[in-house]
Amino acid sequence: MVYDFDYTLVDSSKGVIASMNYALERLGMDVPSPDTIKGTIGLPLAQALDSVASRAVEEHEYAAFLRHFIARADEVMAPLTHLYPGVIELVRTLHEHGIRQGIVSNKLRRRILEILRRESIDSFFEVIVGAEDAPSHKPDPGALLMALERLECPPERAVYIGDHVVDGQAAAAAGVPFISVLTGTTTAEQLHEYWPVAVVRCVTELLAVLGIEESDAGKAAVG
Repeated sequence: MVYDFDYTLVDSSKGVIASMNYALERLGMDVPSPDTIKGTIGLPLAQALDSVASRAVEEHEYAAFLRHFIARADEVMAPLTHLYPGVIELVRTLHEHGIRQGIVSNKLRRRILEILRRESIDSFFEVIVGAEDAPSHKPDPGALLMALERLECPPERAVYIGDHVVDGQAAAAAGVPFISVLTGTTTAEQLHEYWPVAVVRCVTELLAVLGIEESDAGKAAVG
């Protein structure tokens, strides 16, 4: 079982907004609304910049944007990122049931690890593939296939859980069954195009999908 990270296991929107605003200001660009920035979460940073830029982006500005975004994110991203309710209990329960878990994200792996270690759940994930690990980012399937190779799991026996169309696209390209989760800004209708085998409101509903008896994880997600 492989997860996306942002808007799937965590809400990182405050950190992304702060980092995006900082980087755009350094480039002399207008700062968009928070909702506009939230809609970019999950995209590669270059694509996110293209989608919010108030003017045409010059080639040299992509590297500058990335540098400014990462510098600010190093300061604020982890403190402003929070696990969704029930995630700790969920990943512990699945681990206890012998289900191998991993993460594939367009976010930097070191940042993912910082957050997981803070919550003492990093040991539940056997593989983490982040933005610095693959030559191309989602929707390219390479990172997902890399994770499955490390898990020694064929695509048809895996499942990828994500909130964004790039997650559905990556899963489809990799031949991996896809479960869409609705904790992000993407609607069920938008994700339906990628033929999810299940649609869940939040990741803790995976227990019911897998037929695992409801535990504290499932209870924490209700109400």
